[in-house]
Amino acid sequence: MSAKAASPDLETAYRLFFESTSDAAFVVPMPEGRLPGPFVEVNKATCDLLGYSREELLKLAPQDLHHVPLPTDLWQSMHRDLEEHGVARFERVLRSYDGRQIPVEINCRLFWVEGERFGIAIARDLSERMISERILRDRQRELSALLNASEQMAALVTPDTRILQINRVGAERFGAASADELIGKRIIDLSPESIRDNRRDIARRVVENHESVVFEDFRSGMYLHHTVNPVLDDDSKVTRFAIYSEDITVGYIRRNVDAILNSVDRHILAGDSLHQLIADCCARLQTVFRCPLVWFAPSSSLMTSGTHYFVGPLRESLSTGHISAYDSSLNEIETLQIASRDDQRFKSLFESLGDSSLKLLCLIPLQTADSRPGVLVLASQHPELFHRQEILRILDQVHNRLSVALEMVSEQQQLMLLRKALEVARNAMFIADREGRVVWTNRALVDSSGYSESEWVGCRLPMLSQSGDGSSESDDRWRKLRSGRVWSGETVERRKDGSEYTVLQSITPVTDSNGHISHFVSIQEDISERKRTEERMRYFAEHDPLTGLRNRHFLMTELRRLMSSGGFSRSEDRLALLYLDIDFFKPINDQHGHEIGDELLKAFGARLRKSVREHDVVSRLGGDEFVILLRPVQSLDTAYEVAGKILRSVRRPIRAQEMSFHITSSIGIAFMPSSSEVDPQELLRLADQALYRAKALGRDRCVAAELDEVHDAVPVTE
Repeated sequence: MSAKAASPDLETAYRLFFESTSDAAFVVPMPEGRLPGPFVEVNKATCDLLGYSREELLKLAPQDLHHVPLPTDLWQSMHRDLEEHGVARFERVLRSYDGRQIPVEINCRLFWVEGERFGIAIARDLSERMISERILRDRQRELSALLNASEQMAALVTPDTRILQINRVGAERFGAASADELIGKRIIDLSPESIRDNRRDIARRVVENHESVVFEDFRSGMYLHHTVNPVLDDDSKVTRFAIYSEDITVGYIRRNVDAILNSVDRHILAGDSLHQLIADCCARLQTVFRCPLVWFAPSSSLMTSGTHYFVGPLRESLSTGHISAYDSSLNEIETLQIASRDDQRFKSLFESLGDSSLKLLCLIPLQTADSRPGVLVLASQHPELFHRQEILRILDQVHNRLSVALEMVSEQQQLMLLRKALEVARNAMFIADREGRVVWTNRALVDSSGYSESEWVGCRLPMLSQSGDGSSESDDRWRKLRSGRVWSGETVERRKDGSEYTVLQSITPVTDSNGHISHFVSIQEDISERKRTEERMRYFAEHDPLTGLRNRHFLMTELRRLMSSGGFSRSEDRLALLYLDIDFFKPINDQHGHEIGDELLKAFGARLRKSVREHDVVSRLGGDEFVILLRPVQSLDTAYEVAGKILRSVRRPIRAQEMSFHITSSIGIAFMPSSSEVDPQELLRLADQALYRAKALGRDRCVAAELDEVHDAVPVTE
């Protein structure tokens, strides 16, 4: 490339650009095959960047400013790029006048002046970019360290489940040596085929609803609790999922095994047979441990019939004959053992089961003081579940508690052993004599009631006497107990501090050697929390959680009831729907935020509630839409009167978090005369149409639609 002398105007423009650019710019001679010569021109940005004056720089060559000498291979590569393309780009570290190291990106281009080669170069300071990159890397390392410190799986994925980041626990769960192996792969592709459709559906729900999804499942011998949280961008679009997956196996199994052992206590106190206890225990263990087969192989010392109990999908393919041949080997088990398929002692037993997916047998011998009742066997496809020390300790607890329970059943005359077992039970218990005086309590009853053992013992309980509280339920309980039958039911107990709690109580009469009732044994399970949960569920099934008003479900149910049964005592009674919202609520919500908006909705709902009668239904459908069911009304005029009262009420200032708002409302009225037969949804639609008519007429008013015939609305002006 050659250059002719530039015109003065063009030269001035070049000079202006050269001096005004914020990047360092300089011109150097570029002799062919040799290092660049001293600078022939530099701009002010070059002087500012390097700390030299222009005169000082014109005495130096670019290589004089390199922090380390320019490597030969880089120099040769730069020359090749210049020769072939006329331009070269590379990064170097320059040394400033005061010794600072300055990373730069240099773009150099060749040009010729009167036959001589020159290079014009732009050097961009990379210091801030490199600092930002270092900060980003540091934050990335800190985030990775934080995620890896968690004992639950954490992953950040795209909406199609492609992994962007995953912690150590997640990598281990998917069988990867490191998290880096999984980056870019899809979690769905790493998951079992059987759950992929379910995971796709969950991903779709998160994207569509912008809401977290929480669920649990069982895989690879683990009970897992998953939470999938959407990550939204500035446009409220889901761009990422944050997935947290916690291994809850130990806690889940511990809770359920505790429930099984509590059930064993209840079987004992209810006087159930050994057959009932073992059958129930096998069924519950099969469910908790996800075993294809659980069975109890008894010894003849306890059950002369030698009855086996089989539970699980494989039970149909087995019979007592298949197992009885191995009774001798099973009875050699003295402690809890885990046997794999290569255990020679049980090789033939595995073969007889006929299912190659079975990987392990958990053998739980049940022993009493002077006998060996039998062996409880859990056949599993998930050996990893039974290799956890925590699970083995829980199974050892099963071994100990079931052994004690069997001894209590077989030796019920040993009251001291029974008392010891009951003392550690989690359920509250007491024993009373035939007169209803308490003779023994366990620790759980003391803890739940607040009364000490000394306060309990000697106390006479009215519920165990003929007088009771005089109710029919009390009389029925007394008759049942006196006839020797077990009574069970819910009772409300009062603690020492006066508070009440609800228990599920079972009372079992105990007879002496002559067959006469000598004692009563009570076992109580505190179900207060369950009752409160049920009450909350009933409440939220019919109420709006924000305002406490009735919800759409209750409104529509009540409408159907009134409209199907005529639900009024007088023939002239009618019903009316008032469909209303807050005028210009969205701008208020957008400007002041959802928290203020929610407070305004609650205050608005309270105004509505105070503006109508106690038996009228005030409901919130969602957002700022409310519906009032007036029941009964005699005429449309009555509905107008109520609507006017509401309009006047809401015009008064409403306070929300120290702010005062002057709002208005628009109301649509749907009035149903006696001759009308209309679906509740149609009545609601008519009220909605009237509301939008009110808005079209200027808001802060009410408009009615009266039904002459089904689906025929006649607009009525304000």
